[in-house]
Amino acid sequence: MTTIIILTNSLDNPHVEAVSQYIDSESNRIIRIDTDLLIQGQCSISFDYSNGSILYKQLGEITDLRSIDSVWYRKPFGFSQTYGFLESIQDPVQRSIVDKEIHDVLNGLCFLLRDKFWINHPSSIHTARIKPYQLSIAKRIGLPMPDTLITSDPDAARQFCLEAPTVFKPVSVSSLDLDDTGYMIETTLMTDELIDSLGLIKSQPIILQRFIRKTSELRVTCIGKQIFVARQIPQEKTSSTVDWRSLQDSGSRYVIDYVLPEDIERKVRSLLTSLGLGFAAIDFAIDEIGDLHFLEANPNGQWLGYTDEIGLPAAAHMACCLVEKSLL
Repeated sequence: MTTIIILTNSLDNPHVEAVSQYIDSESNRIIRIDTDLLIQGQCSISFDYSNGSILYKQLGEITDLRSIDSVWYRKPFGFSQTYGFLESIQDPVQRSIVDKEIHDVLNGLCFLLRDKFWINHPSSIHTARIKPYQLSIAKRIGLPMPDTLITSDPDAARQFCLEAPTVFKPVSVSSLDLDDTGYMIETTLMTDELIDSLGLIKSQPIILQRFIRKTSELRVTCIGKQIFVARQIPQEKTSSTVDWRSLQDSGSRYVIDYVLPEDIERKVRSLLTSLGLGFAAIDFAIDEIGDLHFLEANPNGQWLGYTDEIGLPAAAHMACCLVEKSLL
């Protein structure tokens, strides 16, 4: 029997249920730990240093987590502070304290169970998310990338923008919460007005990247040794839309009609190995002449909408890796 922990939140049902259905409950056991329910007191965790046990209690059942085999690190800290994590706590001071305390407790659990099989360990997720490092690894491996500049120098930024059409991306914060409302920071085409305001980056470095006139994008889901590729096609011409994430729910469709070139597939695998990942959701742009451009690798992204929901068996393979404790 394989015992699998899924670290997530109570709102993360689509991905968790998609994978869980492929894990035989008679031969294996799933322990789902929803961090938001932990905060609400519906379950508990105890580190007992008299005997070294790590006890998880839910609905009267107690499990020593030292005995588990695999861990799937999904979304234990929600999709934002106010969606799947801390929304039950209204007082901002208490929310700030609980945020720090629960992070240390969960991170402590992850490090104490580091000898188990993971997809992905949070330390690997953290490292892979650091864009200056991730892009450097991708460039070294030879993945085709648009010319890119990460800088806090306004003069260097202006010069880069004046050479060719350019987009802006945040280095780290792609979304933020304000007054219990979440906002996405989109990739934005640099206009004359934005170029004139580049003096602001002295205190906040940014990513500048050449604008790609793309006809479609690839969503490349990597799980273990398997790669699932979906192509995102806009429903109509979207020359004014730079960030295609806004088209995912409406305005585009996914098709299974693209096979990665062998050299790109080899470099994608090398990227995951270099970053210590068993899973990644990778984005490529396809330009008007058919060339590929690596955009980013998300080590803990969403993937169900462009895998299982369009006929690619990613959830079953994720389940297989967790049960077999191997990157198959």
